[in-house]
Amino acid sequence: MTLAKAYVIIAKEHNNFYLSWELGSMIRSCQLLLSKATMRGRPITLEEAEPIITRQSSLLYKAQDTHYDIATTIVTMKSHIQAIEERTNAATAQSTVFGQLVAEEFPKSLHCLILKLSVDWHKRLPLQDLANERRNSHRLIDNNLYHFCIFSNNVLATSIVVNSTISNADHSKKMVFHIITNGLTYGAMQAWFQSNGFKGAMIEVQNIEELLG
Repeated sequence: MTLAKAYVIIAKEHNNFYLSWELGSMIRSCQLLLSKATMRGRPITLEEAEPIITRQSSLLYKAQDTHYDIATTIVTMKSHIQAIEERTNAATAQSTVFGQLVAEEFPKSLHCLILKLSVDWHKRLPLQDLANERRNSHRLIDNNLYHFCIFSNNVLATSIVVNSTISNADHSKKMVFHIITNGLTYGAMQAWFQSNGFKGAMIEVQNIEELLG
């Protein structure tokens, strides 16, 4: 089957699509037989294997007769492996560069704040109790109030938006903020907004991964 898979690639490269299809069909037959033997828990019998092995041998000889010799196979597979390694190395380098850019753009002080807030969220049970209490508040679905939805994973930026909106409003207690964030900053967002009053405005923090989940 391994050799047949190599010949499938080589046959396609030489535009011999019919041979490629035959080899692919034979490979699928082998895989189906192995799958059935695994499911039933009994070994493959000679009667089951013989027609597939005969066909496989015939196709492999046919591939060799089409000048797909072992040397050609090895060279082709080496080139494919080399191409895969090059793509992998490029992706790794790209990931490293992106990681450095993120690290440079993300202030260490903010990173430390998020870590501290996340720890507070997991350690301080009263914060979690308060969040659960607010989660059941009728204000979250009261259409007579002013509802705002914020999608962000930046604690400070979100806090600035909320504070700015509240400071320019006449009745902050009539305002409801639905903050949607990701799983990494969910705990930090909860700790920050449950620890501060925000002039009586209702604030709900949700994890988008749970919403989509």
